Amino acid sequence: MAKKIGYYDYKLDNWHANTYLDILKNKYADSGYEVSVCKALDEEDGRKWAAEKNIPYADTIEDFAKMCDYIMILAPSNPELHLQLAQDMLPLGKTTFIDKTFAPDFATAKKIFELADKHGVAIITTSALRFTDEFNAMVKEVGQQGIKHMSMWGGGRSFEEYSIHPVEGIISTMGPDVTDVMRWGDEKFSQIDMKFKGGRTATAYLYVDIACPYMAVLTTEKEAKFLNVESPIFETQTKHILDFFAAGKPTIPREESLAIREILDIANDPNNHGKWTSTSLR
Repeated sequence: MAKKIGYYDYKLDNWHANTYLDILKNKYADSGYEVSVCKALDEEDGRKWAAEKNIPYADTIEDFAKMCDYIMILAPSNPELHLQLAQDMLPLGKTTFIDKTFAPDFATAKKIFELADKHGVAIITTSALRFTDEFNAMVKEVGQQGIKHMSMWGGGRSFEEYSIHPVEGIISTMGPDVTDVMRWGDEKFSQIDMKFKGGRTATAYLYVDIACPYMAVLTTEKEAKFLNVESPIFETQTKHILDFFAAGKPTIPREESLAIREILDIANDPNNHGKWTSTSLR
């Protein structure tokens, strides 16, 4: 019997909803998982997408709950809606993936985790950049603490939406123990400097509307290695989500997800630009 995934979104017609669905139908067609139901805050948009994809659309949340075993909360471009979406879904008691960016700020991120704990629901959140084979091979070799410095580059439509990608790449590689953060630059060319406990450092670069592949330099005690992100990160992420559903318990450290959100909070606050700002770990 197929294991049923429910999509819950703001507007279902987005790149993430389409990409996850395509991967599930093709790359992981034999996984035993399928998107069995969907629902959206934008009813008209949601029903249109559901009809095009031949996926049942739930009239009510009660119907949605009956038609799925696991939940994917999407709305990747609208993190300000994730708490509302979580408030609808987490009381259903089903293991839930919440897409990037997890929350619009650190305080809201903590509220979503607290809500999950209240209802005894396992949740994870992540950017696909966590699943970069090239970075993870070095972590497997030397451990997170063995990465002494990391610089990562990426691009996107806006700093607010896309800065999570290089930050997630860094934190998933080096760990969450960032004590101080500083952002330089402007809305088009930005860098986020990070200090870690023990003297390790990292820098995330985000270029808006500039052709820039995701790439990084990882430095250990023995070498500095330049790495392009060439691995199939969305396929690997989708497989990880399925493994998470099967496990029924968190597979990504909450501490890392919260550290990422706090770093982004500091970087997005213009009052912090050009000066070191301490995190809650300081």
